[in-house]
Amino acid sequence: MVDYFIENPDRLEGQPKRTIADYVEQNGILVPRRFDSLREARGSGVAVICRSEHTQDYDGTSGLLFSPDLSKLPDTNNESELTAKVTDKMHFRIDEYCKLMNLEEASFREGISFSFWEKLGGYNRMVVADSSIRGRYHVMTLGQGCAAYSIFEDGIFRHISGYTHDTNEELDNLVKLYESVRHLDHFDPDNCPIMEFQSSDGKNYFLQYHRSREFKPAEFKLKRLRRLGEKKAVFVRGATPPEGVTLRLAVYYPDSWSENPVPQSEDGYYGIADIENVYRAIMASRWKLNVIPTIVDLEFTLWDAVEIGHVTRNQLHKPEVSLVVNGKEFMKTKEYHKSLPSCPGYIDVYAISDGKDAYVK
Repeated sequence: MVDYFIENPDRLEGQPKRTIADYVEQNGILVPRRFDSLREARGSGVAVICRSEHTQDYDGTSGLLFSPDLSKLPDTNNESELTAKVTDKMHFRIDEYCKLMNLEEASFREGISFSFWEKLGGYNRMVVADSSIRGRYHVMTLGQGCAAYSIFEDGIFRHISGYTHDTNEELDNLVKLYESVRHLDHFDPDNCPIMEFQSSDGKNYFLQYHRSREFKPAEFKLKRLRRLGEKKAVFVRGATPPEGVTLRLAVYYPDSWSENPVPQSEDGYYGIADIENVYRAIMASRWKLNVIPTIVDLEFTLWDAVEIGHVTRNQLHKPEVSLVVNGKEFMKTKEYHKSLPSCPGYIDVYAISDGKDAYVK
């Protein structure tokens, strides 16, 4: 099924967050109050967040632009002044993005705007349907002493990382809401979007929809024992073919790459997520395999996806397959440094994954 907004991006009206929120609300789903102007937002007497808007954000590099609280811009009096102030703070990210995407920066900047939303308290949550296991969902919860990564599968809640007060009933209701949005007529139900909600005063409010991977069911069950050199992944998302894949993964990029257009495809990447790396933010959806080494342990790695923001979540959920491995076991420090003299540095990696279990070497 073709996504209504992908079919014609002009339907996003330059403001995908606001446009989609309006559409979702028209279908009976709770959405925080939006304001038609900066002046109206200031006069509302409520906390307001200025959500960055650009057409590319819907199916592109989500999290590229920042969304400040209005309270942090006390001397800003109109929309053009707001856009100028905020984009000036993001100058280096915008400049690098446009160079990498071979875009005219002035034209890209013209497409930036902000919509004004009431900022609700409570818990901020991200929900993503698993891309290879039907009935499996990844839920990230942040707020009021919670920063947790959980798996909700076939009605059962499994806490993976961090601290949470979530209950089985709360996550069940949240997943049902996610699916009701996912199956609205304008969206492709085969896509596994990264959806953001706010849980406040016992109610779930829709915030954002970012397209991610198409659902592709696992074709086999990994039952064999590990072979020589293979390591068992400690976290798995996405499935390979039954025979596995051998891919060339980048481990290091030269700084000069920020001056050149990105390649149309790249097999993948081995390394931790970097919130400042615009190149990797762009490439995440093009990678066939992302192998993420733990620095401390799995809990710490997944905590990054909850706490830090879009970039780390994208590198976990936008590649075809993402695997977290024990960094010390998978690749010794001296082996890593051997790859660095060549720029960029690459390693060949074999991976086999059934969506729940995976071996990699």
